[in-house]
Amino acid sequence: MRVVLVAMLLALTALFTLALGVWLAAWVGLEVRRVYGQEWEMLGFLAVVLVMAGIAALAYRWQDQLMNMLGLASYAVPETLFCQTCGATSSPDAMACTACGGTRFAISMPGAPKTRWHVQIGMDVLCSDGRPVGTVKRRRVKDFLVARALQRDVYVPFSAIAGANAREVHLSVPFDMVGHSGWARPALVGRPN
Repeated sequence: MRVVLVAMLLALTALFTLALGVWLAAWVGLEVRRVYGQEWEMLGFLAVVLVMAGIAALAYRWQDQLMNMLGLASYAVPETLFCQTCGATSSPDAMACTACGGTRFAISMPGAPKTRWHVQIGMDVLCSDGRPVGTVKRRRVKDFLVARALQRDVYVPFSAIAGANAREVHLSVPFDMVGHSGWARPALVGRPN
């Protein structure tokens, strides 16, 4: 508990140093101008800013090292994706599986119950025959809204996903079935579903 408090104190010290640094740099700049002349004012200001930024960076680095020692790192551990064809692990930015060349990824092993797909706003949506359907516009608990060009948007249930990678969602239905599947559609006028 003490180490966490020290880490928090270091972070606050760094913030205070940056805030104080701006005022101190302005004051030093004005004093240098008064004593040595206008041409030295900016040099005094920049010197104080650099020193204060260095102190703040050092405090942040110490805080980061303390948090790493505690296992409370300030960065997220990258997710591991699994190829849905062969089950090999892959990085989140992989376009194809290095083992089998597959392009369908999920955050759980293939065949695992209740697969949770990693669907983000802006991802491209492709149908089972590889044709583009649209892009993910919104997420809900059981489905996501796909914005389609020159067609009405449609809510696609997560159960219709065959796979996904870092940039694309692959559906298990062909292109023609997307518009005729009976899936919910947003209201044309008024409040969205």
